[in-house]
Amino acid sequence: MLRCTYIVLIHNNESNIAKLVDSLKKIVGNFRKEFIFVDDGSTDNSLNLLKAEVNDIPRTTIITQKCKDQVSV
Repeated sequence: MLRCTYIVLIHNNESNIAKLVDSLKKIVGNFRKEFIFVDDGSTDNSLNLLKAEVNDIPRTTIITQKCKDQVSV
């Protein structure tokens, strides 16, 4: 079976999490879906909302990391 992996970056976007996940759930096709969400150090409630919204979606991974706003030279 074909497989499609969706990689979604999240950063301080709590107002759109529910709409985003709902849209991803509606994707149909003859393939197996996998979702990888990367939270880049959100300081709002994005990560908690995301965890609640994807709780029932199989093959979903959430990665958290700290935001790197500045690059040292």
